[in-house]
Amino acid sequence: MLKVRRVVLSSSVAIACALMASSALAATVAYEASTLTGPLGGIEPVSGDEIRSTNAAYDDEGDTPTAPASHFVWVDNIQTVDSAIFEFQFDMSQYIVSTASLSGLWAVDNLGTVFLNGNELASFSTTTVDTFNDILANGVYGTSDATLFNAGMNTLRFELEDDGGQAGFRATAVVHATPIPVPGALPLALGGMAAFGALRVMRRRS
Repeated sequence: MLKVRRVVLSSSVAIACALMASSALAATVAYEASTLTGPLGGIEPVSGDEIRSTNAAYDDEGDTPTAPASHFVWVDNIQTVDSAIFEFQFDMSQYIVSTASLSGLWAVDNLGTVFLNGNELASFSTTTVDTFNDILANGVYGTSDATLFNAGMNTLRFELEDDGGQAGFRATAVVHATPIPVPGALPLALGGMAAFGALRVMRRRS
């Protein structure tokens, strides 16, 4: 009976160590960003006029939920043709770049292009705000090409243009990557391996 208890206990410890080690090294959501009308959401204007408020022209489209939450921004003078640039900057120095990927949703009234570190990911050449009603189907962008990411700072850039009338822009961005193991994660992983090794020895002896 004592042998059985030892084997069961050792097995539980080994499994727990292995699960903890694997979770410490698993891919996770590294960053989330969006356009917001209130607090800063991470996707921020770097040039052009920008007003953080909703507008009646976008009320219906604003009902479409996103994760993370997002709002339409960049509502400009209806008498002018405007352009703007929004960016989201994030640091990958604490993540394994080869595991990085990016996904998001976006809509713009009227034209726009999305770049990651200067590499084009998506564009709208002839779109209107109505497109946002189908954002889940038509406004998807992203990349799983890890070579497009930098080991340090990265820039997700939205270059936008309005053909006249009020302008609107809405976007989300989610970056997935595996964290670089911290010093404490290595002993944990080694501990899990050692526990499995000890379990095998005990099973052979029993």
